[in-house]
Parts: sequence; C-alpha cells; structure tokens
Amino acid sequence: MKCFYNNDADGRCAGFWVALSAGLKDINGSFKTEFIETNYGKPFPLDEIKPDEQVYIVDYSIKPAEMLRLLEITKDVTWIDHHKTAIEKYVDFPQEIRGVRYDG
Repeated sequence: MKCFYNNDADGRCAGFWVALSAGLKDINGSFKTEFIETNYGKPFPLDEIKPDEQVYIVDYSIKPAEMLRLLEITKDVTWIDHHKTAIEKYVDFPQEIRGVRYDG
C-alpha cells in the first residue's frame, strides 16, 4: 500500500490518520505502508504503483488524466481532499473514486 500526502501540516496530519485508522503496522510495529510526501510541482509516480495495489491520496490531488491512468493500474484508490479547485476538476470525471471530497 502507498499513501501520498501533501507536504504541509494538514497533509502530514491526513497521512497520520490514514496510518492510525487503517492499522497499517505489522506485528513488529513497523509500517507496512509506504508514505510518500509530495507536492503539486512533482509528476505523480505512476510507474511506482503495482497492479491492484491499494493507494491513498490525501490532502492532495492529481490531474484527471493521471487519475484515469492510475485507475487502469489499480481500482483500489481512495482520494480524500478539501481543496475546492481540485474537487471542481473532477465534476464530470467518468469513474467513481472512493473517498471524501469536501470543501469547507
């Protein structure tokens, strides 16, 4: 599993809650999940996603074309975001994406 989060305070907090709520540690207390801090200036690393891998994108968004490509690799995507401009880009998106998107 991979969790991509924005490299600011609320992004780090969102990544923390993914870790806490999903119980993502193994029996030795190590994270089974790869947490990847990112920002809007970087291309999304589609080549690092394994087929059918679970992916969380929190407090961050990718371009709709990248999301379509990601969904071709894995349908197990959860996107949680509160940025109005990002949410608006997906108004007519052709596929359902699990998660919460709420501006407010």
